[in-house]
Amino acid sequence: MYSGPKAARIALRTLTSADPDGWQHATIPLESVPHAAATLLRLGPDVQVLAPEQLVAHLTDTIQAMAGLYPHEHSSSSTPTPLAHAADTAIASRRL
Repeated sequence: MYSGPKAARIALRTLTSADPDGWQHATIPLESVPHAAATLLRLGPDVQVLAPEQLVAHLTDTIQAMAGLYPHEHSSSSTPTPLAHAADTAIASRRL
């Protein structure tokens, strides 16, 4: 099992040309389902996991749980909402 730069090099070797919708496919080595999920979640909506089913299910559960933390009426506008704090900071909380 590989992670980090070595996994990225392996994935790049399997990268396909873009399909008509602009998606490229790659096979990436997995260290574990939770590790792969955490890594892939960083890519946001720019990645869709197709297999294995355990990883798809883990990501689905995680994303649904995350979406439940935010109001559904939030606009999907690309214009960010002005905040009262510096642009390079974020306010977050973590459930323990």
